[in-house]
Amino acid sequence: MLFAVCADRGAPGSSTVARVLASARGLPAVVVGADAYGDDMALRVLPDGKHPMPETPTVLGIGAGKSAERPRPTGPIVLAEQGSRPRYEDLWREGSHELSPLVRVVPGFQTAEQGASASWQVLAAALEAQNGAVFADLGRIHTGSPSMPIAAAADAIIPVCRGDQISVQTMVARLELLVSAIAERNRRPPIVVPVVIADRRHGDAIAQAVAKILSDSAVAAAVRGVAWLAWDPAGVADLDNGRDPWEKPLRKSPLMRSARKAMWHLGLATGLDHEEPNVKPAGGKCKRARTTASPGEQLRTNHAAELPQAAAPAPPLQPGWSRQVASGESSPSHVSPIEESHR
Repeated sequence: MLFAVCADRGAPGSSTVARVLASARGLPAVVVGADAYGDDMALRVLPDGKHPMPETPTVLGIGAGKSAERPRPTGPIVLAEQGSRPRYEDLWREGSHELSPLVRVVPGFQTAEQGASASWQVLAAALEAQNGAVFADLGRIHTGSPSMPIAAAADAIIPVCRGDQISVQTMVARLELLVSAIAERNRRPPIVVPVVIADRRHGDAIAQAVAKILSDSAVAAAVRGVAWLAWDPAGVADLDNGRDPWEKPLRKSPLMRSARKAMWHLGLATGLDHEEPNVKPAGGKCKRARTTASPGEQLRTNHAAELPQAAAPAPPLQPGWSRQVASGESSPSHVSPIEESHR
């Protein structure tokens, strides 16, 4: 399944959200840097905690139909023709770098100029054809972005915003244009699962407030719940430094606790299966708790308590933050920046 993680403005954290959600799946997943205007994943992610990833392979090996590392006559992605459809290389096994035991990454190019030669239609087709879960970070997007073919091919759009009034309003305005463009292109609206970066103490209330705003918008029919991730720079740093998200201390971090709940929301909306590795029963060995969000009353019953209910009490103002959307009050013009490590 292909998930397009995107944002409107203000660097709310689409790149981080893509890696966090992939890590929370508990099953193999690939993160692809597909920001048409430049991506810094190759510099930000240090799989061994010390050194950046090698310069190749990158997403340009997919979009350009050739490899900067080892050219082949037919290219590394399109291996053979099967009738009228090409057979694409498995990015989990080739063309990616290991971030953790269950997550591999394909970094993007660092400047928009480097991506001028990329074939976005080829890239979209290659990502859509993958057997496993792919989280493509599209970064900032608009209806004229080169990355629109990926958004249109995705099984779900995951827009990212911060928990303040301005960020939410810009996300809603962007979604109204984006959903309309994709619906016209595909002749059906996309599935949309927004993710809000929020203070861990008020994440549920903020997500519910954002869901209420979206329910009154033109994209209400496309939205399948609102998830949230805790603002946790330390957890993000651990993840990007190659720590296993299913081992302590990262497993117990606010980031991964909220990510597991966000993954449940995404699974319920799209049918994406996910697991919780290393789950220890009361007096026994570790086991893997498998969860699938395909239609079934058992899942809905088990998690009914986690579904958004009536609006929660408004959270108080947080130091250094603008007024939270759940307060229902207008936001001042200044919005404090998210830590750079949470992009």
